Amino acid sequence: MKLIDLHVHSTASDGSLTPTEVVNRAAGLGLTAMALTDHDTVSGIDEALKAAKDLDMEVIPGIEVSCIYKEKEIHILGLYIDHTNPELLSFLKEASRKRYDRNMEMLAAFNKDGFEITEEDLRKDGFALTEEDLFCGNPKTIVTRAHFARALLKHGYVTSVDQAFKKYLNPDRPYYRSRELITPEEVLTVLLGAGGFPVLAHPLLYKLGWAETEALIAMLT
Repeated sequence: MKLIDLHVHSTASDGSLTPTEVVNRAAGLGLTAMALTDHDTVSGIDEALKAAKDLDMEVIPGIEVSCIYKEKEIHILGLYIDHTNPELLSFLKEASRKRYDRNMEMLAAFNKDGFEITEEDLRKDGFALTEEDLFCGNPKTIVTRAHFARALLKHGYVTSVDQAFKKYLNPDRPYYRSRELITPEEVLTVLLGAGGFPVLAHPLLYKLGWAETEALIAMLT
């Protein structure tokens, strides 16, 4: 049986392996195809494609884009995208600015309440957080809530990443901050313009109910 994985992250966002390591791991596990779909960035795709050049496995250029649907954050995958598309890159630069603003607001809230988390904690291993990193081009790494979770774990405020999300970082928790509104329609326009195939990521996590989930999927098709 041929195995594929169409939703894979690397250290370009909140994964634990570099794009090269992800590709090699996938090939080692016997996958015939994988899609690199980092959060709001395509910065790892060239490396992944290069790593797969001599392997018997297809790497699909992809991305996972966050947006807001009825006041709830959802994620849309774009598969088979042209990761060099100028409109896509411009959109991602603006999305990165919005994520940066959200990250700084979250960091300030944690610090105000006595949590000793620093920008350096979030920039470890090349994690991009500063405006200089962000606006010099594609950031090496997009900082997500997972990086905050790892910082909380590092400093002993939680015993696991899962606990960090449940206690502090999920949308109904005190330190969650939403970004400026990006609509699903905007995401669809830019993904389709870059030749991508849109897919709703992990639909059951949003807890919309079957009828609302079906309505969302219908809107995206």
